[in-house]
Amino acid sequence: MIVFKTDRQKTEFADPNIDSRVRVILFAVSGYAEHTYQRDVEITEVFRTQEEQNDIYTVKALPEIAEQYKVHPWYSVHQFWRGVDFVMRGAHIEEVEAMEKWVNGNFVYTHLSVKTALEHNMGAGLHIHIQVDNDNVTEIKKVNISTNDTVGEI
Repeated sequence: MIVFKTDRQKTEFADPNIDSRVRVILFAVSGYAEHTYQRDVEITEVFRTQEEQNDIYTVKALPEIAEQYKVHPWYSVHQFWRGVDFVMRGAHIEEVEAMEKWVNGNFVYTHLSVKTALEHNMGAGLHIHIQVDNDNVTEIKKVNISTNDTVGEI
């Protein structure tokens, strides 16, 4: 099941601006998390303003990340409605790492050097970041959730 950290994330996830591929991935992730781990997926971040981006990377980020951002600030896919962060409350690190691997094995970002799912902690806690490209189609593979076997492409 998909749950939301606050009403803000719930409203943003339903917003027509969000990239529909992000929704598709999150619905699949939710089903996989429920079936495999008996856990809900809690969406903790959808849209982000420039001010929020600056706050995250200058105030809340780990010191080494904040220093990099101050020298060379960057945009986030959250600012363009193409990214979502989520957690599985109570999950063990092995479950989080397995979820990241499952997403990347089944939803392929179009640039080979970039992944669809990133498990990381930028300073606010371990979470999984989902992202999609701005101008290409994300390759979605057909998955048998009960066995985690890829059975073909759609």
